[in-house]
Amino acid sequence: MSIDAATGKLSGTPPAGSAGTYTFTVEVTDGQQTTSEQFDLVVNPAPPVADFEANPTYGTAPLTVDFADKSAGNPTSWEWDFDNDGTVDSNDQNPTYTYNAPGWYTVRLTVSDGANSDTCVKERFILVAHRIYYVDGVGGNDGNSGLDWSNAWKTIGKALNVAGDYDLVLVADATYNETDLNFKGKKICLKGVDHNTAGAQPVIDCRGRNRAFYFGSGETEDSVIEDFVLQNGGAQDGGAVYCEKGSGPTIRNCALCGNEAENGGAVYAHS
Repeated sequence: MSIDAATGKLSGTPPAGSAGTYTFTVEVTDGQQTTSEQFDLVVNPAPPVADFEANPTYGTAPLTVDFADKSAGNPTSWEWDFDNDGTVDSNDQNPTYTYNAPGWYTVRLTVSDGANSDTCVKERFILVAHRIYYVDGVGGNDGNSGLDWSNAWKTIGKALNVAGDYDLVLVADATYNETDLNFKGKKICLKGVDHNTAGAQPVIDCRGRNRAFYFGSGETEDSVIEDFVLQNGGAQDGGAVYCEKGSGPTIRNCALCGNEAENGGAVYAHS
């Protein structure tokens, strides 16, 4: 903060965390006489910005989740809605909540400092799975049960054929040469994980022979592909993903690389 000696204008931005009331004195002189005046400078706190984390974000019921407030500013009150139904479920800063029914849950947090408020909504943030299946292109076998890593399936196609609504399929980092994978209208979450190498993602490499995924059974946003690399697809429509007949899946945290098509090199969708 500084004062222009010629105009008396106070300018600048108070540093973070400096909210409060400050008294300062301005003194002026003409060489013969001097006068001074005290002023109060009030620095208001920055308004809160809502944010939060949770652990775990998926599992089978009953699923107990620890929520952590990560809001900026200095909120003094918290309103948590763990299923986005409009009802406040907790006023704790860092609450714990147990989900008992399979499905996707959107979580809403509203914070306030008494003067300002902010809301953060995370769509499909918590998945309570009916079952969890495992796929590992390195050590799996489609003759296995698919119920844990030591009995993982080898292919994603096998998992999609067996899994049902609100089942979670964890896919280990490996390269999968599969094409036209089809959810067949089911509300499955296909999630890539770094099971074999820390920080790695599973790669679906189509080798130019078709696309990775086909959606044509009216899949909704509850059909989810997350944390994959989809590469080297080649098709007339949708080099990596093709959606038709009103299908609208969720694709998040995926990298789509080197895919080619006459229409929609990465994703093509029409009704």
